[in-house]
Amino acid sequence: MKVEEGVRLSRFTTLGTGGRARAFARPENVEELQGALDLARERCLPVAVLGLGSNLLVADDGFEGLALKLAGELAQVDVRGELLVAGGGAPNAVALHRARHPQTLLDVLATGDHGSDPIIERDGRRSGRSRKALLQAGRG
Repeated sequence: MKVEEGVRLSRFTTLGTGGRARAFARPENVEELQGALDLARERCLPVAVLGLGSNLLVADDGFEGLALKLAGELAQVDVRGELLVAGGGAPNAVALHRARHPQTLLDVLATGDHGSDPIIERDGRRSGRSRKALLQAGRG
């Protein structure tokens, strides 16, 4: 996994604003993620995980830490029996689509996503229990 220096974080925000990250990496699996976190610990760098950018504001001065954009296995969604397995970098819209339609293509990719907005339960409450909400959505 390549760790880059001085990457413009504005590329990863919906508004297109913000400065550079001291370090930037795109880990694609758990081993690469662990390596990135080890590097951050060794260099005493704070870590920020970037989502899709709709809820992200980056200071013009940038971020003096390691910015991570989860990719590969860490951004995939899969249905295994009654369990939805989603990496931390998976868009919510894709995860919900796979939960509702596990046998179809991911045509939801063409519709876009609303970033890392919280999951809304059926009764309208915001919930930190994403897995439960996704499983309920998948059962119809």
